[in-house]
Amino acid sequence: MFTKYILENKELSTASVELRNLKFIKTFTVEEFKASFGCNKIDVKKHPRGFLYFSFSKIMGFVVVHGIPNNPRISLVVDEFGIPYYILHEDGDIRDHYIINLDADVSVEEASEICRHNVSQDYVREKIDEEKILVSRSKYEIKEDDRFLIPFIQKTKIGFMNKEAEIVIPALYQFVLDDFHNEQSLVRVGEPYTVAFERKSSAPRVYAYERYGLLKANGELLFPMEYEDIAMPIYSNRIVLHSYNKGYAVIDFRGNFIVPFGKYNYIDGYDTGFARIKLGRSSNGCQESNNQWGIIDENGNEVLKPIYKNIWNFYNKSLSYTRVESDDQIFEFHFFTRQLMPNGYQKVKERDIQRGLDNYRESTYNEYNGSYAQDVMGYSDQDIDDAFDGDPEAYWNID
Repeated sequence: MFTKYILENKELSTASVELRNLKFIKTFTVEEFKASFGCNKIDVKKHPRGFLYFSFSKIMGFVVVHGIPNNPRISLVVDEFGIPYYILHEDGDIRDHYIINLDADVSVEEASEICRHNVSQDYVREKIDEEKILVSRSKYEIKEDDRFLIPFIQKTKIGFMNKEAEIVIPALYQFVLDDFHNEQSLVRVGEPYTVAFERKSSAPRVYAYERYGLLKANGELLFPMEYEDIAMPIYSNRIVLHSYNKGYAVIDFRGNFIVPFGKYNYIDGYDTGFARIKLGRSSNGCQESNNQWGIIDENGNEVLKPIYKNIWNFYNKSLSYTRVESDDQIFEFHFFTRQLMPNGYQKVKERDIQRGLDNYRESTYNEYNGSYAQDVMGYSDQDIDDAFDGDPEAYWNID
C-alpha cells in the first residue's frame, strides 16, 4: 500500500524514500519469481519523476539496483512496522535499508536490460484479466503473443498451439480458465455434466454442473476432470482441489499432496501464502453454526488453530491482513509478520505513516551555507531552524 502511494502520487515533494530495518522474507531469481507467481513478464517502468519501478498483476515494487545487474533478484521484505515491499536488487546485495532517489533519471533502455523484459513507459496499463477477445486468424500476429502456448478453438473445443502455429495440445476441452505463461504453468480445463433427480409428482429435474482438471504444458492431465472447483493460488504456489465426494485438499505444482482430502470441511484458495480452513458444518438456518475457522500456510501448518468463530475472506482481495473473530474479541492477522494483532492496529499504522508523509519536508542546504554546523556537521537548513532556533553558532552549545 505504501509502495502504491508513492508510485501513484506524481506530485509528492519527497526527494527520496528510505526503507529501514528491513527483514528479508523470501528471495527469488527472475525465473523463479515468474514461475511462482504465474506471470510470464515483469514490466520495468519509468515513473514520471524519473526513477524505475516494476509491476506484475496488481503488485508494484521498487528497483533498488544502480545500473544493470549481473544477477537480478526479487525479494519480499518487511520493515519494522510490518509493511511489505517487493524490491528488485543485485544478487548478494542484502541490506537492512535502501534509499530510493525519486528524482533519478534512468533511461528506459537501462530499465529494459534489468530484467530483459519489454518495458512500458505508461504509468497505468489497462489489463483484461477475465475476458478474452476472439479475433480472426488473418488479423492476429501469433509471434507477438507473449504466452508460452496460445489457445485456439476448433469447432466447439479448445486446444493449444505454440508460436510456430503448431498444435501442441489437441482441441479436446470445453472450458479453459487459465493461460500457459511458461512451461511450468498449470491450466484448469473442464467439461459439463448433468445430474437428474427423480420426483414423484412431476418429471425429473436436471441440473447442469462443470468438472475441472489440471492440464500440463505437455498435454498431460496432472489431475483428471473430476473436481467441482479448483482454486488457483494468488502470490502463492499451492492449489486447492474440491470434490463433492472427497472434500478439500491442497497440492503443489507437481501434484504432491500438502493437505489430504478430508482433513478440513473447507479450504479457501491460497493468497499471499495463506488459506482459510474450517472445521464443522454450516448452520441450516434453524440452529447455531458450529464452524471453527483457522489459517494454514503453504506447508499445511496451522498458523491459526481452527478455534475462531469467523475469519473474513481474503482470497483474491489484495489485502495485507484479515479480520479474525472469537466469541468475545476481534483481532487482525497480518500475513507478512504472521502476527495476530489487536483490532484497529492497521488503521493506526496507516494513519501514522500518512502523518509522517504529510509532515515530511525536503531538506535544503542553502541558507546556512558556510557555517560549521552545515558544512562540516551536515545539519540541513530545517535542522538548524528547529534545533538551533536559526542560529548555526548555537551548535557550539551542544555538550
